Amino acid sequence: LDLIMALANAYGLVLTICLMGYGLVDIPRYLLRKADRFESLQFYQVELMKFKQCIDDSREDLFRSLRLVKSTEEKVGVHDPFRPYIDVIISKCRIGYDEVTSGDDDMELTYSKFVSLHARINSETHTLERNLCLYNGCLKKAFRQEDIVRAKGEKHTQFKIDWSFKSPRTGQFGAQIDAAEYIWERYMYSTCFRVLAVLCALLSICIVWCELTLNSKKHDLSPFSQIIKSIPLMG
Repeated sequence: LDLIMALANAYGLVLTICLMGYGLVDIPRYLLRKADRFESLQFYQVELMKFKQCIDDSREDLFRSLRLVKSTEEKVGVHDPFRPYIDVIISKCRIGYDEVTSGDDDMELTYSKFVSLHARINSETHTLERNLCLYNGCLKKAFRQEDIVRAKGEKHTQFKIDWSFKSPRTGQFGAQIDAAEYIWERYMYSTCFRVLAVLCALLSICIVWCELTLNSKKHDLSPFSQIIKSIPLMG
């Protein structure tokens, strides 16, 4: 029991050190990257290429399975006992089934094969839809960064960003909201994120300093300990 407790404590300490080390470095770096519009735009452009490749791969896998479904449908007659199973599978083919032709692959007509094909169609359809959703979300973020970068390089007589992916605001306070959005995106956004990055970096340095001076018994060098001791005790 003691050995198990020691292993559990060791695992917890190692996991805490690894996660804390990742957060101490990655969070300030992430905030600095968010503060730079050009770097964010380049990041989204690279991500779009990755998502596009994932979409092509998942679409190719799905169409390969759809060709197998098409050939199996032609093989199974109307009065075949397996006809209800292939009809259920066809009903789950939401993407591209009418575009494919039957392939040369032949499937053995057994219940387990139909179950496997059904699970395969569901999985590959879900993967393609997920990749399309991620691609569209990243595309909107890239368009947003592009519009903001273009707005920074232009001289505007009106405090307004011309968005390419959404319609202009209307209503009583539309102009005021556009002006506030323009001031935030052009003048305040990058500065706020840089300040947050500096604060997080200083906090990371304080945490590392506390870890290094943990064994110091003569002097209490931890700033967090000094803050706690400076608070008067209740009662």
